[in-house]
Amino acid sequence: NQRELPGELILAQEKIDFGEIPEWEGSTTRFITGRNTGKSPVIIDRIQAGCSYAKIEGPEVIPPGEEGKFEVVLNPENLPSDANPATAVIFTNSRRTPQVYLTIVAAAKRFATLSATICDFGEVELNTVHEKKIKLWVNAPINTKEIQLMPPSHSMLKWDLKPDPSSECFFITVKLGPLKDIGLFSSVLTIAFPNQRTLTLSIAARGVRPVKVQPETLFYGQVTYG
Repeated sequence: NQRELPGELILAQEKIDFGEIPEWEGSTTRFITGRNTGKSPVIIDRIQAGCSYAKIEGPEVIPPGEEGKFEVVLNPENLPSDANPATAVIFTNSRRTPQVYLTIVAAAKRFATLSATICDFGEVELNTVHEKKIKLWVNAPINTKEIQLMPPSHSMLKWDLKPDPSSECFFITVKLGPLKDIGLFSSVLTIAFPNQRTLTLSIAARGVRPVKVQPETLFYGQVTYG
């Protein structure tokens, strides 16, 4: 019986860190090498990226004693803000290394962010005017003077955008009112940037009467006459 001399795939590194990737610059690519330290060819059956924002491609076969290069392409637009490290798996025909793991670490730097995604006024009395401010940070190198707030007019809302003199952010001032009807009020403000990207800010409020009684019903049950 001849002694079995299987192939063995060893990656040059088990973790690849993309760091913080500017979202507006598009996809970025890194390469990692894997060496077959065994005596038989290593066949790459398939590669499982382990996440939706990365794509990995590599050689189909790595001969004994040789290296193969794996291409890792990451799309920051699909990277969640609270993304945890992803684990990619390279499946091979090797008895020693049937599964080879690669950890992918990355963080996306958004082109713009808001201090809140919902501008909630809560309960507001009818026929009154209320105001709230939301902070806007712009990270992409764009002409901020061309930022537009849409729709430009609304019967119940007014808004404007001004830079904060004490920081590098902007203030979006939203004025609500006067509401005429009792109940839920909702709308959406769209922030349009010159690079064809947008952010949305939901606006919510609930119109209430100026006088509220709690509870609305008093029940005494059975009472004695007099």
